[in-house]
Amino acid sequence: MAYESLYRKYRSKDFGDLVGQRHVTQTLMNAIAGGRVAHAYLFCGPRGTGKTSTARVLAKALNCQAASSPTSDPCDACPACLSIRAGTAMDVIEIDAASNRNIDDIRQLREQVGYPPVELRYKFYIVDEVHQLTRDSFNAFLKTLEEPPGHVIFVLCTTDPHQLPATILSRCQRFDFHRITLEDIVERLRWVVGQEGWTVEDEALYLVARTANGGLRDALSLLDQAASYAGTSITAGHVREILGGIDFALLSDFTEKILRKDANGLFLLIEQIMADGKDVPQLVAELIHYWRNLLRATIGGAETLVELNPEQRKALGAQARATTQPAIMRAVTLLCEAENELRWNSQQRLVLELTSLRMMAEEVPAPVIVPAAAAVAAPAAPVPVPAAELPPTPAVEAPSAANPLTLPQVKRSWPAFIEWMGKSPNLERLRTLIVEKCIPMGMLDSALTLSTASGFARSMFYDRPKVKSTLELCLSTYFKTPLTAAIQVVEESEEPPAAAPAAPPPATDPAPAAVPADEPARDIVGERMREVFAGSEEMTE
Repeated sequence: MAYESLYRKYRSKDFGDLVGQRHVTQTLMNAIAGGRVAHAYLFCGPRGTGKTSTARVLAKALNCQAASSPTSDPCDACPACLSIRAGTAMDVIEIDAASNRNIDDIRQLREQVGYPPVELRYKFYIVDEVHQLTRDSFNAFLKTLEEPPGHVIFVLCTTDPHQLPATILSRCQRFDFHRITLEDIVERLRWVVGQEGWTVEDEALYLVARTANGGLRDALSLLDQAASYAGTSITAGHVREILGGIDFALLSDFTEKILRKDANGLFLLIEQIMADGKDVPQLVAELIHYWRNLLRATIGGAETLVELNPEQRKALGAQARATTQPAIMRAVTLLCEAENELRWNSQQRLVLELTSLRMMAEEVPAPVIVPAAAAVAAPAAPVPVPAAELPPTPAVEAPSAANPLTLPQVKRSWPAFIEWMGKSPNLERLRTLIVEKCIPMGMLDSALTLSTASGFARSMFYDRPKVKSTLELCLSTYFKTPLTAAIQVVEESEEPPAAAPAAPPPATDPAPAAVPADEPARDIVGERMREVFAGSEEMTE
């Protein structure tokens, strides 16, 4: 007899045997007991979570010959249950929509639906991967799905319900299958191992269950593969060898070097990892899980990590006490970014090394925005700017304790300050992007508050520390007193205090003529736009 895979051999036989889908099985059992079985069901969820198995159990429950009517507890021993389990029942038709997706296939199904069942009470159609039907096939299927004969029941299974038309969804009772929890998968694997008479370490079972990512079929397939490799005695090492996984000791050593900021030791370890042929994306995925456990240990203690043995919990708990939750969360974020980048970046070793160095580096704190009225702290030390970048300042008397700098003085000098910054090419972007869009609004001691209607100017000022420090250095240099700066955004309708008017034009310039009251105002913006577009046309020509 041909070998039967574990996931086929131990397929669920009844509702009580289904793993991790209590909300589905209880609803179906209540519907059968109350005689409220629908004519169409939609089972959707990730792969390996029991959609097709549940459909087969439902077919057994409705057609079990050990009971005179549908029952929520099929016997799994009568000819009907046995034929459904073996896949030989003539009235239980399983259709693969991926290969039977055309309108001609649906037309054939519509013709067959009209015939009564041959052996069983109900004619049962299980349409797998139904989302792969074509649009025309869905349209042809609508009427049959909405009003099928009384002896027909449809079960549609899919992993992508969002691809189904709303007209199909509205004609079915929908059940969402969830990913099976780690503990439920491990418990089921233990039961299968006991049935087979194998010896498997708990750590190996947890590795298999975690790799399955919530799919019991994937877990049983991996266990089957491990048994083919190692025989009836399976260890965690055997599972790592077939999966290409990373052992706990390597993850612990990697993390320890990051916590100790041992960059040289970490680079040597990465070199050894590459020499051993380890898979970098797999290493990063394991590191994410390891640092997630670190975070869990800082919250509830290492005792909550039941998947680890006592020695591993002790080592991980010691590392959790040596760091903080914000540092762990930042490290996990960096690892997740690296995992995404590894999908398209061929320089995998470089990505791993740079990510490791970023995890060691101290995080730069975000700037704290202080209201103008409370900005009384001492001025921060500005980032040094070469003296050649700053133009010479005007020869004016420096403020003193007896004659301090005031807001009116700053307002009067603001146009001259902007002009002074324009004398240095290195300050041109700072002047045009920020300073020209700001107006002095308030001053308390040495803290100057500027107002602007430009959210971009404020973002540039606070998001880039060097911009802030350079502007404060320019202010302190020009006004000859230490100054700090803050920027507040105001709505254009709020009419912030205007700066002092610029110096009057030279006497040689004629004064502009007054505009008569009945003459319309000049459209300055329109004139400027016409000049610009006229220039563009000349350049094009």
